[in-house]
Amino acid sequence: MSIGKIILEGYRLIKEDWIVATPYLIFSFISYLFTTQFQTFLNVEMPFQSYFIRSLAVNWVLEGFVISFTLAMCIAVVSKKSIEISSAGSMAFKRLFNMLLVTIWTVAPAIFISYHVAPKLVDPAISIPTHYIGLVLVVMVVNVVLVFADILVVGPQFGFVRSVLESAYLVAKNSMMVAKLILASIMVSISLQVLSIIMAGIPVVGESLFFVALQGFNFTLVSAMAVVVYYNGLRKQTTIVVDA
Repeated sequence: MSIGKIILEGYRLIKEDWIVATPYLIFSFISYLFTTQFQTFLNVEMPFQSYFIRSLAVNWVLEGFVISFTLAMCIAVVSKKSIEISSAGSMAFKRLFNMLLVTIWTVAPAIFISYHVAPKLVDPAISIPTHYIGLVLVVMVVNVVLVFADILVVGPQFGFVRSVLESAYLVAKNSMMVAKLILASIMVSISLQVLSIIMAGIPVVGESLFFVALQGFNFTLVSAMAVVVYYNGLRKQTTIVVDA
């Protein structure tokens, strides 16, 4: 499967039923409002670091649910089943704990790095330790290893440990396909980012509104592409490695 076909098949999956894009669109708007307006709404004064880290933590829990919800609907589409919102929502709640365990391995380092990088954003005089660059690279590697873990949590409903080990096994055995999936995700993200910059100049659309909508669609498409890659060959390669 080529990079172009991965993107096309991911888009076709969403096009089968546009409701698949709803969870991430809603999440993107909530995340945007929370990040930009939360302090104003509550009239709360808190240090920038504390506020930023709390925002990441709240986003982590919300997105854990949204990922599960979106994947449940994507899997229903590729399995040629009709999407049932109540069933997908129930599945999202049921698998939320395992999803949070899977995603914490990338969220926790991000929060840790943000705690030290946030002051740099406020005061350029504060330097950022170089070893944090190494930590960022480690997070990127972990993201690659766990690329299918969230699907395994929702689809086959594996536990946390088994999902991680199975994902690592699939990545090691299908490194070329995984590389194509990652490149496809990067291409989609860059393309939508460029589009948002171009459309930002249209007053009717609004810079923030359009960017948030594209961000939600971007997350949905990346999830859909991962589901397409997994369910078009990789699913048959899973092997029982541990019960968890």
